[in-house]
Amino acid sequence: MRDYGLSRDDIARVVQSLDTLSRTDGSTYRSVYVPDLDGGTVQYDPLTYRRHALLDAHADNTRTVADQTRARERELLEEIALTLSELRTGATDAQVQKLTAKLIVLNGQLSQIETTRRRQMDEVILQKIANDNRHEMEQHAAAELAAKDDFLANQRVTAFMRSINPRRNAR
Repeated sequence: MRDYGLSRDDIARVVQSLDTLSRTDGSTYRSVYVPDLDGGTVQYDPLTYRRHALLDAHADNTRTVADQTRARERELLEEIALTLSELRTGATDAQVQKLTAKLIVLNGQLSQIETTRRRQMDEVILQKIANDNRHEMEQHAAAELAAKDDFLANQRVTAFMRSINPRRNAR
């Protein structure tokens, strides 16, 4: 058994939130970390960008896992090819059974590598879903807060307007 990449907890522990702003992913994107109009640095809130940094870290980890599993897959395929050629020239029944068992194990490892790769892709997708869900929750909570604030402001304006009685003030 081999481990590929980092665990979800390890990724969350080491990620630096504001690093995502200067990330260009091999010059695919431009840096978001730019100065303000006066040329000064903008003070960004790290918690705002943590979810994006987590998604970037999961994507990086997925690339690492894909590269590592691809290399292991090549090794296994070479070993399978070698075993198949040995199987063709197997002299005894015991040797053929041994090589057949080895092929079964190698194919199992190949399948496990593909499962590991898919699991890692699922981690990125799950992080994206969690980010989208959290964003939707925050929007909903902000809308509820705005509605409540509007209601309270409306009540205060109404109370103020009632306190100003033009007839009473005219006397």
